[in-house]
Amino acid sequence: MKYFLAFCGAFFLVSCAPPIEVSQFHLRDESTRNQPVPMIKAEANFRYDHNLEKADRKLRHGHYYVIRWNNNALTSKGLPLTVKFSYRQADQGRESRVLTQTISPREMGKVEFQVISHEYQKSGRILAWRAELIQEGKVLASEESFLWN
Repeated sequence: MKYFLAFCGAFFLVSCAPPIEVSQFHLRDESTRNQPVPMIKAEANFRYDHNLEKADRKLRHGHYYVIRWNNNALTSKGLPLTVKFSYRQADQGRESRVLTQTISPREMGKVEFQVISHEYQKSGRILAWRAELIQEGKVLASEESFLWN
C-alpha cells in the first residue's frame, strides 16, 4: 500500500507540471553583479562579457526571458513550432509588441527572448507579458504574467 501511495503521489506531481514555463531576469545596472545572492550574481556575470567596454555593457541592460516546455503530448511529430512572446513596456501604454521564433518540433525545448539595448532604454521596463507555444495556428500552451489582461 505504501508503494501504491508513493506512485500515485509521484504521478500526481508529474502530471501537474506546467507544460510551459517562463523564467525572467532583469539586468538593471552594474550593481547586479555585486548581489549577495549567488544565482543572481552568476546570471549577471553570464549576461556581461568581461571583454566588453563599460558603454557596451550598458547595451546589455534589459529583460531576458527563457521559455521552456517539456511535454510530448503537446507537439505533433514533424510540424514546426512557433514560440510567441508578447509584451507591454512602461512607455508604450496598452500597445503590445511581439517576438516570435519558429523552431523544429521537439518534445522539450528552450528559447530565449531579449528586450535589451536601445529598445529597453527607450521604452522602459516590461510590465506585462504572455508566452505561447503554437503549432499550425493552434495554441498548445500559454503562460502569462498577472498584469497581462
